[in-house]
Amino acid sequence: MGVFEEEKEKFEHLVEQIHLLGISGRKIDKLSRLCFGIPVPKERVGKIYKEFADKEEFQINTKPLSDEYEYILLDGIWEKTKGYGWEENKSVLLCALGVKPNGQRQIIGFTLARAEDILSWEKLIKDMQARGLTGKSLRLAITDDNAALKTVLRLVYPVCPQQVCIVHKMRSVFTKTSFKNRRLIVEDLKQIFASQKKEEAILKTKAVVKKWYMVEPKAMESLRSHIEDCFTYLSFPKEIWSKIRTTNVLEREFREVRRRMKVFDNTFQNEESANRYANSIISYLNGNYPLRNKLHTNARSGFAYHKIITDASGKPIDYEFIDVNEAFEKIVNLKKSDILRKRVTQVLPGIEKDPAGWIDKYGQVALKGKEIQFENFSEPLKKWFMSLSIPQ
Repeated sequence: MGVFEEEKEKFEHLVEQIHLLGISGRKIDKLSRLCFGIPVPKERVGKIYKEFADKEEFQINTKPLSDEYEYILLDGIWEKTKGYGWEENKSVLLCALGVKPNGQRQIIGFTLARAEDILSWEKLIKDMQARGLTGKSLRLAITDDNAALKTVLRLVYPVCPQQVCIVHKMRSVFTKTSFKNRRLIVEDLKQIFASQKKEEAILKTKAVVKKWYMVEPKAMESLRSHIEDCFTYLSFPKEIWSKIRTTNVLEREFREVRRRMKVFDNTFQNEESANRYANSIISYLNGNYPLRNKLHTNARSGFAYHKIITDASGKPIDYEFIDVNEAFEKIVNLKKSDILRKRVTQVLPGIEKDPAGWIDKYGQVALKGKEIQFENFSEPLKKWFMSLSIPQ
């Protein structure tokens, strides 16, 4: 690639890490030409990454599991995979995310399957059981109301309660509702899930079904179906309701998996290729992403939690440092003890005038609830940064 032999390994490691962050081969080529004057065609990026993935011991599905997980979230993500001979070459990546008492969470198992059926879910869940997840500490399993998944959970972990994601339930009802009635029915659904007790929620559900059944029969049948499984969270402490009644935590992981898989190869050549990429992506997420209210102290990437501050009109005007990890301290050359609970305009005077618009960008992430990725030069720090910002 026109790189001195002694620097080639370092350069290729840089390429593989940038690609793993979700940067496309085309952009890596452009960046390499701009910074080093060296072309790196996207085909070469793919080859470098394959060699990297083959070398690394990513095997999530072979690692022993501790039996201290209290919550487990399960769902699937669909992707295109050649070589199966299935309709439209689609396959589903079934995933399980475990949460420990200290809030640590990570994807603890996955399998590539043809469908979300009993055999596929049984393969994943029994494999986790064999690796150490006996279920003694499990307090709740959170799912998307897939019948096959719920059946397998009852067989493998019979004493573990199940919670159906209320977002999936609302989405199912919404899609079966005529356009003119959607807003009204959504408001009724919100009232159901604002209930403080299971009995109250069931009474409200009955009232909504009675109110709408003659007008929206398909939507009401969807609402009635296994609705009691949507109210399991009400038997837990109120302060954790918002965390255990949806699969949103796993959905956020899926967004990252989708984004990276789209960058790597929108259609995988075979099952081995899909598994290799899934292993490397999930391993990266497990090792680098912030978990609940904590940041990974051993991550190589810098992480920071910010609290956005707005003016009376709702416009972002500042942000406060809530937490940072060690890598962030090293990257920005600022000590954690000197910046926590301080505003960025105090820590970096003049940043509000920086053409990069850091405050506005982070503000939009928090206010609009959408993640963004961008590259900017920080005038106060005199450095280039590649930032991935995710709402919490």
